[in-house]
Amino acid sequence: MKWFQFNSELDSYTYPIVKIVVCIFLVIITINRGHFLNFENIFITILSVVICVASILCIYISFAEIISTYENREKIRTSLNIEKMPSKAYSVDEIIFMLDRNDIIEIQILVDKKIVEIGSSSDCNVGDRHFFDKRYYIGKKEFESIDEFKTVFVSLFSNGPVKVVSIDGINNTD
Repeated sequence: MKWFQFNSELDSYTYPIVKIVVCIFLVIITINRGHFLNFENIFITILSVVICVASILCIYISFAEIISTYENREKIRTSLNIEKMPSKAYSVDEIIFMLDRNDIIEIQILVDKKIVEIGSSSDCNVGDRHFFDKRYYIGKKEFESIDEFKTVFVSLFSNGPVKVVSIDGINNTD
């Protein structure tokens, strides 16, 4: 059990809640140590402060784990509903044409029961309508040219159409 290390892969609230309860108990015990101990010295006081600070840190980490667990559960729910999501089939050539023609576009596609974002992005100067430094991406991987993008994209979808869930945040249905 790693009390002071954040675990971002939890899918149950039990572990962080147990940590919070134990740490709150330790904070209460250290604050009210005079009721349990008949003597007081500098070592006990320093030890109590250290335990109290460590417990508060652990509570903070546990609350972050609870938030992360909620997000993980949402991802699981979303992945279960992915097969039911409305989508439209596009050919590989149509996708590449859209990316080449648009300076900024984001397309969400279904790949192995996961939603993957592909698209193109560009920069522009303030007040200037001309874009430059156009790049293409699949997930978190970037490509500097459409040819590099096309090579990887075609290798992923060589056997058929691409199921598009949304284009620029607008749901795509047949």
